[in-house]
Amino acid sequence: MNLYETLPFSLTSIITEWINSDHTTIHKAAIGKLNGHFNLKHSDSAKKKIGERTRKLWESDSVAKQKMIEGLKKSGIKKGYIRVPREKRKCQECKQEFEVIKTSSQKYCNRTCSGKNVIKNATSQYVEKRKILHQGIKEYIIKWSIDNMELVLATPLNRIQTTIASLIEEIHQLFDVKDFRVISKAVFGEDRGRKELIMFMKRICNENVC
Repeated sequence: MNLYETLPFSLTSIITEWINSDHTTIHKAAIGKLNGHFNLKHSDSAKKKIGERTRKLWESDSVAKQKMIEGLKKSGIKKGYIRVPREKRKCQECKQEFEVIKTSSQKYCNRTCSGKNVIKNATSQYVEKRKILHQGIKEYIIKWSIDNMELVLATPLNRIQTTIASLIEEIHQLFDVKDFRVISKAVFGEDRGRKELIMFMKRICNENVC
């Protein structure tokens, strides 16, 4: 290594050139099963020694450190950064484990799970908002029926549109809803038509009279 420090090329480049050369006959690429460390794992003590050695190199101003930085530049990894401690978490959507740095606020393993959660929350909020809206419409219809008791009780089943026209307009002004199907669903949980609605309103008035 001392000899190569003064030369305009590195030992690594020489080895690479030798491996890639077509002018030699022996197999030089130690890939896969040809690698002497194939299927072998470092012991904990060996990993510790390697880590300590690497840490010392990063803390030094040696040529080895510069070459490590050059290697990281070529690989696209952040230069000279020591790996941040990581931890395993369970995705709040699919419950699968994923690894993330300890300081991360990430709760989902990928964007798909995160998107599913956003849709679920949005749907839940919509359903809750719709329940409140329907409850408000129903309570207003009950109040309007009592306030207009004589008109409701006197309405024949063939003149319903005339009676409830003003009611529907007021609901539109107050709740921004003018679709009669939505109004009917607010009362019955489903669209049952004008006849069922006026009969409901008449029952409210009769109960109030009693």
